[in-house]
Amino acid sequence: MNHANVLVVTSDRVVDIHRLGWFDEIISSVSYLDIKDVAVRKTGIAQSLFNFGGIAIATKSQQFVLEILNISNPSKHQLLLSDISQQYRKAQIYRALNYAGMGNIEAALVEARKVDQKLNYINGQYAPNEKNAYKEDAFARLLMGVFYEAGGTRSDLNDAFISDRLATGIYDK
Repeated sequence: MNHANVLVVTSDRVVDIHRLGWFDEIISSVSYLDIKDVAVRKTGIAQSLFNFGGIAIATKSQQFVLEILNISNPSKHQLLLSDISQQYRKAQIYRALNYAGMGNIEAALVEARKVDQKLNYINGQYAPNEKNAYKEDAFARLLMGVFYEAGGTRSDLNDAFISDRLATGIYDK
């Protein structure tokens, strides 16, 4: 039995399958929402010359670091994981737009609230002076304000005001 380390990128998480033997394997996974940082490590002259090394994925909960060793072109994989993580967060925005386009404002509001919860969760994982891999999304906040305003209830109008204020603050930076 060959020792194998397999990285599986799914629609909502990264899974690392590390086989140590016939009946010995470790399976670890991390959701895109829980990715804090993706780091590349190349050690020695051979890894630098032949462009292979490892990737370490740090989680926001800091319970563990997912490590994938001895892969080719680790910088490319680092960029891919960072890009997928960003795209995963934007998928909710597209769902909200789709519902609004079909005239279903209630469903668009549900998706807008999910975006709001995710943005708050992501940004809440970082201390104010700590490096944040995810930047606040002004467009998402502005779009959510439009959906909240279309909801028309007092609570929705309050949420619209807050979203618009957050978007303005981001654009002003």
